[in-house]
Amino acid sequence: LRELNLSHNSIGVQGAKALGKWLTVTSCLKSLILDGKKNAIGSEGLGALASGLKVNSSLETLSVVQNEIDDHGIKLLCQALAINFS
Repeated sequence: LRELNLSHNSIGVQGAKALGKWLTVTSCLKSLILDGKKNAIGSEGLGALASGLKVNSSLETLSVVQNEIDDHGIKLLCQALAINFS
C-alpha cells in the first residue's frame, strides 16, 4: 500500500489515532490523504498523526485540507517533523 485516500470518510479523532499508531510501524506508505470536513480529525487527530510521523520514514505527502485544524495542531505537526530526519 503506497497511497491511502480516506477523504470524506468520517474517520474522526479515533481514526486519526489509529492511523498515527499505524504510521509508527509502516514503511511503505508514501501518501496519506484525509481531506474533507466529514473526517473531522481536528488538532487532536493531527497530534495523533504527528506522533506517528516522529518515527515514520516513508510518508512523503500528508493532506488534511478542511479538517478544522488550529495553530496548536500545526505546532504539533511541526514539532514532529523537526524530530524526524528521514
